[in-house]
Amino acid sequence: QVSWSGNQDGILKNIDYINKSLVIQEAGTYFVYCHIEFKVTQCQGKPIELSLDIERNGTAILSASETACVTANKTFHSLFQAGLVYLDTYDHLSVNSKNSY
Repeated sequence: QVSWSGNQDGILKNIDYINKSLVIQEAGTYFVYCHIEFKVTQCQGKPIELSLDIERNGTAILSASETACVTANKTFHSLFQAGLVYLDTYDHLSVNSKNSY
């Protein structure tokens, strides 16, 4: 579960954090990004699907996915998404991450 610890050093200027979503208070173009690490500890002979969606008002606007499996040298898998997105006032941004194990 992703959580926000509060407005530190003005990170949330013109943005509110409400019910696990970032709520835009001023329309404009924003650089939206998310980086997430998955720790895959077992595979049980099957590939594991990892996914990351950045959602605007419940609809995915940026997506990333990877098929992973534990190997001797790679336990952590990283997904990253970024883009310039025009957001309207009161748009809600949220992150949805999934794994199949």
